[in-house]
Amino acid sequence: MARIRPWNEGDIPHIAGIEKGCFPAPWTEKMLRESFENPSFSCLVAEEEGRLAGYVTYQQAQDEIYIANLAVRPEDRRRGIAASLIEKLSELAAEKGMRGLTLEVRASNAAARRLYAKMGFIEAGVRRKFYCDEDGVIMWKYLR
Repeated sequence: MARIRPWNEGDIPHIAGIEKGCFPAPWTEKMLRESFENPSFSCLVAEEEGRLAGYVTYQQAQDEIYIANLAVRPEDRRRGIAASLIEKLSELAAEKGMRGLTLEVRASNAAARRLYAKMGFIEAGVRRKFYCDEDGVIMWKYLR
């Protein structure tokens, strides 16, 4: 079982490596470092056997949490790591009295859309060409 914890500066190169392996337009280490220094931006990491298996980056905006990225190493997928990250983030958001969590997901990413639906998210709209080449489906998980 993965241990979920807040990120630290030493995690940044590992997160950047996961980004490269998961996304066509990954965040760079520089972008992650700038985010680390931004007080409204945060990240939870899933650690297994001393290495990062996945992470979720997010920002608090008013009474909601915006999920920027959620990724799990390809070799660590289908083991509940993404669900554990979402569950922990949902708990933290509820403790802070947040209204809910929101995100965009590629319209073609059926596996992610199924996972989010299983975790209580509903599809709330579409952002046309959000990913330049593809629409983004807006999803919400209401906590109150």
